[in-house]
Amino acid sequence: MKEAKNKLTELDTYVFIDVSNIRAACVRTLGFNIDFYKFLDYLRRKYPNLKNVYYYEGIARNDSEKQAEFDKLRDTGYDIRSLERKAYTEPPVYREVKCRNCKTKRRVQVLKRTTKLKSNVDVYLATDLLKLAYLITRPVRILLAACDGDYAEMIKSALETNSNVRIEVLATPVVPRILKADGTYEDKNTCSTRLQKLRRKLQNFTMLDIGTIQDLIKQK
Repeated sequence: MKEAKNKLTELDTYVFIDVSNIRAACVRTLGFNIDFYKFLDYLRRKYPNLKNVYYYEGIARNDSEKQAEFDKLRDTGYDIRSLERKAYTEPPVYREVKCRNCKTKRRVQVLKRTTKLKSNVDVYLATDLLKLAYLITRPVRILLAACDGDYAEMIKSALETNSNVRIEVLATPVVPRILKADGTYEDKNTCSTRLQKLRRKLQNFTMLDIGTIQDLIKQK
């Protein structure tokens, strides 16, 4: 058993971080912000054979502040993988309602017109990870920091294609719904059930709880 543990420690390790996803999940479920400089220090201490840490996050056009942040992170040791965020406008949503008293029907706006920014870095991450998994010829560990269930098919494909690959997902823990005073429930769970189910289906796959290291990686 000790020999197997030592072999895991010695594995070359590649880290893929869906920054917006894991950051938002930690805030919602655990109530803390990740300090990505501390996070990189933790990864270097935890994995002696750390080969690369890929940092995926979108950026708006002409966002000089975010670009300066990327430059600092790159100088620290991250491999920055960014895509430009594009604006998508969602039209307002209307619904027909009936007055309880006069039974008159009228059209009511229930959602306002909104503009959202999207960069599709999840597709970028998945493409890079699968490329690594398909081409690698030696045993490696891939650590994915994300809670998004959309990565489930990517993980299955990588592990079924190459037996040299071990994938570990660093995500928020599963938390129960909270019963509020008004009788409704508040759901703070951000860890996808699709990812959790993979543990029962795949070899060389592990789920890790980011909550166990939050004191080492959180912002003050």
